[in-house]
This record gives sequence, C-alpha cells and structure tokens, in this order.
Amino acid sequence: MSQYFFLQSPLFEFQDVEIDGAEEVAGSVIESKLGLAKGANYWELSEESLEANIESMYRVEDAIVNVEFPSRVEVTVLEREPSFYVAYRGDAGKWFSADDEGVILDGSAPPEGTLKFFLSHPIKGGMNVRASDLQVVRFFQDTLKGELRERVRAINIGKKREVTLKVSYTPQPLWVRLGRPERLEYKLFLLRELLSQLAKDKVDVRSIDLRYSAPVVTTRTSKD
Repeated sequence: MSQYFFLQSPLFEFQDVEIDGAEEVAGSVIESKLGLAKGANYWELSEESLEANIESMYRVEDAIVNVEFPSRVEVTVLEREPSFYVAYRGDAGKWFSADDEGVILDGSAPPEGTLKFFLSHPIKGGMNVRASDLQVVRFFQDTLKGELRERVRAINIGKKREVTLKVSYTPQPLWVRLGRPERLEYKLFLLRELLSQLAKDKVDVRSIDLRYSAPVVTTRTSKD
C-alpha cells in the first residue's frame, strides 16, 4: 500500500514540457495535442502514444518524445517543409504550400521563383496531392531547369492529367498545351527551341500546342 501511494505521489506528476524544433506550429498547440491530462503521472505516460498524438498534425512530419524522470516531458518535432505551391483552378487566388510528399500545408503566397501548380479539385490543409498529380509535379521539379524554368509561371494539371504551362513571353504570357504527361522531356526540348526561334522572329504568339506530331502555333491578331 505504501508503494502505491509513493508511485502516485505529486512528485511524479509532470511539471514541465520542453518543445524543440517547432517554428510554424505554436508550442501551445503541440502541448495541447500531447493530451497530457491534469495530474498525469510519469508511470502512466507512453512515449509512443504521445508521439502519435503530435504526428496526427499534418504540419508535423516526425516527433520524438522523451519522458524524463520524474516529471519532465521533452518533445522534438520535425515540421514539414514547403516544396511547391498548389491552388484549385476554380479559386486561383488562394495558394497553399505542399511538402515533397504531397501533403498540403497552410495557405500562403508563393515566394518568387517557386513552382506553382493548378489542380482540378478543391484543396485544403491536411489533404494529399493525388498520386498521379504528384508524379507530374516531381517530373517538373527534377526536369525544369535554366531559362525555361524561370519563364514558367504556372503549371496546370487537368482532370485527365493534361498539362498546360503558362509561360512568360513578350509582350504577353502565353499558354502551352503539352497534353498528357508522355514524352514530356522531348516536348520541353521542343518548347525551348520554339520559344527561342519565335522570339528571334518577333512573332506575337497567343498559344502553342504540342499535343500533335507537329507544333501548332497560334499568333495574336490586331483584334486580340
């Protein structure tokens, strides 16, 4: 009986929570998510359960919890980092960051120079970019380089995975239809060559369609 009262002593009730690694997620939110009940005892706490509680937050990629004897809880979190930016095509003004696993994070304005993708379905924080769309995202992250990378202002992925690029061009940006994500490396090579030649010839281009065996270039008219 005396041992029971000793183990239930206030000495073993957690007194302090130390949180490290949290920048985007407030420490108070993490502490609340731990789910430590008032009067929780050192002997009753499970580090694995506490870690699972924190990792249920979509902004957290990984968490390590150490319950230190007799009454201290130390938490180290690894937050998800933005890798690209996405918006629903029907609400193009509202952008969200997403990590490299395709987990959609918080709404935020894309920094200059980051890859931006329009998706065909509504999105919100905590959702995952569809696996088929994520394949397209990763292709462009790995392949789009140099001057063309700087000129691509946005990439639209349609319902049937048809890809369209919004590309900077003088005097106005133009849309480039690539079609389904097949032979994309060749299409990007062809696009580089086309843009270079069209700019040299000072052609006022409205759009380029690379879905067919030969490029289809549509020019602007005086009425446009």
